[in-house]
Amino acid sequence: MASISPSNVSYGSHPFIFPSADVIFLSSNDVAFRVHKIILSLASEFFALMFTLPQPASASARSSTSDIRDIERAELDGLPLLRVPETSLVLENLFRYCYPIDDPVLNSLGKIGTTLQAAIKYDLREATKLLKERLVALVTADPLRVYAIACRYSLEDVATVAADNVLRSRTEVKYIGDMDHITAGAYYRLLHYHRNKGSIGKSWAFCKSVAVHSNRFNASDLQSAWYLPSDSSDPPTDALVCCVDSTRFKVHYTVLCLASSVLQKMFKALDETQAALGLPEDTSQRVVDITEDCFAGFVLICLCYGSDIEFDSIDKVAAALTLALNYGVKKAIRPLTRKLQSYVDAVPVQVYFIACQLGLTEVASEAAKMSLSSALEPLYYGTMEEVPAKAYHQLESYRRTCGQVATTAIDNYIKYHPTSFTSSSPSCGKEYATKSGTKPLLPCWCAAYSCDVHL
Repeated sequence: MASISPSNVSYGSHPFIFPSADVIFLSSNDVAFRVHKIILSLASEFFALMFTLPQPASASARSSTSDIRDIERAELDGLPLLRVPETSLVLENLFRYCYPIDDPVLNSLGKIGTTLQAAIKYDLREATKLLKERLVALVTADPLRVYAIACRYSLEDVATVAADNVLRSRTEVKYIGDMDHITAGAYYRLLHYHRNKGSIGKSWAFCKSVAVHSNRFNASDLQSAWYLPSDSSDPPTDALVCCVDSTRFKVHYTVLCLASSVLQKMFKALDETQAALGLPEDTSQRVVDITEDCFAGFVLICLCYGSDIEFDSIDKVAAALTLALNYGVKKAIRPLTRKLQSYVDAVPVQVYFIACQLGLTEVASEAAKMSLSSALEPLYYGTMEEVPAKAYHQLESYRRTCGQVATTAIDNYIKYHPTSFTSSSPSCGKEYATKSGTKPLLPCWCAAYSCDVHL
């Protein structure tokens, strides 16, 4: 185990400097805290498990346990040292909650949020409980920010209190910086709750949608799919793709490597591993594991072979496109993107969120433009749980800006051409309230551009 020089670190304050400590935590800004394993183990099952793991041989080694992978181990003052990504301020707050001393005084939502994040990460349940109480105590000061923090860490009870306070205090629901870390779905639910004055269903939840929205494949999607040839005239398969549910597909190594850059890297890594272990190269039956189930795995293979699969919904098109993008199947990306765009007239808002999720900027821009003629509320799609709230906010802002520009243009036109529309008596005419107070009869399409409509 590598050692760290004491000259490169500073030490925390009392009581985290006791000589009786048996482990040292080093913060991201190189402040060392001498603490006791038994105290941390009693406060957290995470620490109790971590202290039972064997010590790695070097400072660069990481635990194989995923929850502990951010912790680097070394040695300082003859004690095991654990380097963690949290700052010294956050660590001191955490350890104060663990030790029988005064709890930290946290009056800032920013400090509460960062400390809460670490408390949840390290499974400090008592600290998490106390920090939740601090959030609730400060909810009247900034209910929107408390709501964002609560949704970020899935604190449904705190999010409910914050949403109620937003409604009762008549706080304007607007996008704030802390909402960068919550989903578009959570942001939508606060807007919907506010606009409906709290009138919602019994199963309502702010942090996550209780409804199940799935775009996964199933057997019916594959009935007309192309299957790998198996007669004697076909070239023999020389590789296996193993799905997460243990389903295996016999495939042709060369076909998959040419079609998918990701599968090519996986096969290459397999060959390199075998060579490093001194094993003979086996080109007759390479095996790679993927994280998809059998249905998604089959669709992926069909995409690699250039097979045409008819998908009966936009959700399935989005799922196939996600596979193509994730596995680098370039020849499938363009046709599937065009297929997604074919839905833009019917469901522009849904296409917008799917495009945001997949990073398809041009498709998202097109969908945003097409959404101008329809209402944004109360539309909800499962994809909103996969994209940040900022995507919803940007669509709102775009629609509002377009509405303001169009409203000004229409008002100016009416001002100088007051009879051009009314004289023709359009069959779909509707009254349009102008800034001057008049209500001329205009074609229905004008309403789509009013700044106070469809937002």
